[in-house]
Amino acid sequence: MTSEFQEELRRLRGLRSQTEFASAISVSRATVAAWDAGRATPSLALARKLVACGMDPHVVLAAVLSRADGAAA
Repeated sequence: MTSEFQEELRRLRGLRSQTEFASAISVSRATVAAWDAGRATPSLALARKLVACGMDPHVVLAAVLSRADGAAA
């Protein structure tokens, strides 16, 4: 099942590869791959970058809060 965060991430990424998107936001491709697969969620610092790039802040905040609740980190 795809989370709202994963869907929003893929929308923001558009046609860019994981590697291209990772480079654009200064994270590793492995980080983007983990987000894409639902194995991880962004830290607060990375959440700010995602919002600055155009990601829905409500979706990002929900992902960060799920991380704080002990979900995929």
